[in-house]
Amino acid sequence: MTNYFRQIKNVFTFLIILQSTTAIAQQGSIDASFNVMDQGGTGEGASDMIFSTTPQADKKILIGGDFTSFNGNPASHIARLNTDGSFDNTFNTGLGANNTVMSIAVQTDGKILIAGDFTSFNGNLKNYILRLNSNGSIDNTFNSGIGPDDRINCISLQNDGKILIGGDFNKYNNIAAYYIARLNTDGTIDNSFNTNMGTNGSVNCIAQQSDGKILLGGFFDTYKGNIVNMICRINSNATIDNSFNVGDGADNDVNTIAVQSNGKIIVGGEFTTFNKVATQNIVRLNTNGSVDNTYLTGNGTDLSVFRILIQYDDKAIINGYFSNYNGNPAKNIARLNTDGTLDNSFDSGFGCEDNFMIGYIFSAFIQADGNIVIAGNFNHYDNNGKNHIARVMGDIKTSTENIANSIQLGNVFPNPSNGVITLNSPTILSNISVFDEVGKEILNAIPNSNSITINLNNYAEGIYFIQLKSKDELQNIKVVIEK
Repeated sequence: MTNYFRQIKNVFTFLIILQSTTAIAQQGSIDASFNVMDQGGTGEGASDMIFSTTPQADKKILIGGDFTSFNGNPASHIARLNTDGSFDNTFNTGLGANNTVMSIAVQTDGKILIAGDFTSFNGNLKNYILRLNSNGSIDNTFNSGIGPDDRINCISLQNDGKILIGGDFNKYNNIAAYYIARLNTDGTIDNSFNTNMGTNGSVNCIAQQSDGKILLGGFFDTYKGNIVNMICRINSNATIDNSFNVGDGADNDVNTIAVQSNGKIIVGGEFTTFNKVATQNIVRLNTNGSVDNTYLTGNGTDLSVFRILIQYDDKAIINGYFSNYNGNPAKNIARLNTDGTLDNSFDSGFGCEDNFMIGYIFSAFIQADGNIVIAGNFNHYDNNGKNHIARVMGDIKTSTENIANSIQLGNVFPNPSNGVITLNSPTILSNISVFDEVGKEILNAIPNSNSITINLNNYAEGIYFIQLKSKDELQNIKVVIEK
């Protein structure tokens, strides 16, 4: 048993002994050990809104947004936090960005891509996108030229290191690329991904499927002349995937897309119907784009959904600007059961508030221990002072339960692991794939042995899925990386 698990065990034993005065933390409640406070506390948190939160492999947290300081330290639109939420002063970005950072992505080599609405970084001309070294300095090997001609809203990394970007631009380095583009690893545009007739409006989010197909969401109604209201699926060469038919699609913005382990797609945004079916701001689609009527969202949320996370057990954590879900109180964050109903075991209390008005959660991610980092525009969470970022208690099973010791096609060990996993199978499998928690394939292999080693050591802590294939059989194993 590792020291980490001994500590967890000791904590739970202590809580049970003192159960007359102390209760095990409610899922959805604030994690007080994350040291970000509002006025009157020991720190000041972020000075303004946060739009992006991204974990590193070493558990540190990158944040981007509109802020210019964090806990009183100068930090112009980007900062890195230590695991306890304190400011990491080893991440030196100098003057930082001159405007909003909207999206951050960490490469497997530790380098950091940032994108948004800025035109300079630390005094250097950098239009809307650049890459940083792990210490916060500019990586000058990333050659974006003059970059896009307008804001980037989202970044998504492919398995081969290429970079998908979506936003409000029409060109990238003077090459036509309408609202969506793919970059080579050196920052140049990938001309094999032709989007000179991309969408006709903003791309807000990108999600990648295990088969390499790409889901786009935003505020648009065509892609390369095809009618696709607010959401579409494209092939890896940028052609439209006509097997994905959303009919009339959404009647307003799609802000977030998440793919479950079974391939079904949960979509969130600011819509009231999807393909003429009443569905308030959230809907689940079948793999062919049709509405999944078995997902029982009822009246959905009363206001916008900005971010959807998928837990290890396929429950969905939804975040945004709302006060209820299907008529039940749920402020800004809620967890849904696999059938779409509200999970009442997750209680956010008063949720996020900004000067006693409903706050916003724009970004969130699930840590390896199951707790959830949330960020946006708020200064309290359940009456606890937290300026724009907080951590809430999640399902600790994501790190403490050996989710899959033995399955039909094989077994993996150790689980949890530090990233190096051994897979044994009674037969030689036809294919092995590994996906991250949002459904992006990060590894694919055709094994030539009954026992192979899978090395995910370069990836961040978190939940991953190993998919085994043998003839017509398919099995998913949920694994956890804990470093």
